[in-house]
Amino acid sequence: MSGRHLLLDAGNSRLKWAVVEDGHWHATGQSDYSDWSALKAQLKADTRCFVASVASPEHERQLAVLLEAAGLTPAWLRAETRFGDVKNTYSNPHQLGADRWMGLIAARQRTDEAVLVVSVGTAMTVDALSGDGTFLGGVIVPGVHLMQQALRQGTAGKAPHGSMRWRGPGRPFPPRPPTRCRAGSWRRCVAPLRNSMRA
Repeated sequence: MSGRHLLLDAGNSRLKWAVVEDGHWHATGQSDYSDWSALKAQLKADTRCFVASVASPEHERQLAVLLEAAGLTPAWLRAETRFGDVKNTYSNPHQLGADRWMGLIAARQRTDEAVLVVSVGTAMTVDALSGDGTFLGGVIVPGVHLMQQALRQGTAGKAPHGSMRWRGPGRPFPPRPPTRCRAGSWRRCVAPLRNSMRA
């Protein structure tokens, strides 16, 4: 990968990026969609730009305008039927999110063994890739913060606020409300992993 490349991951709630020059990672960053200043500092001429997006149409439009103003013509990545020996089994391959497709390809470059590819953000995805590179399917569940948001909205705001940072498995039945909510959310995220590993 010679030259300068800007790799953009446009998620549901955040934008992440990496700058790669001649195969070496030089800078990474992230922001929400209300502040583009850090990304603007990375927009330079003679940069090839690639975007994997699951963002809303409005955020995609804003990003496209920003890149165009900087003189960049991005390649918007999307899932295909096949890339190398990675095979997409969706009847409509474009229905698989570009971020998940890129994750499967990256996993295949690291190993030719069967793997689970896990991505945790606004939502958590668990995708299975067989030893011969076939995408077997996957699951999508709410991420930890989305679960907390649902709890607060569904319980008239009575679910406690607080850090959702992972602090180890803890007690089977935590005594304090914040700990109970945190433990319940994290255990709900772990359950699909356990089920997938047993499949």
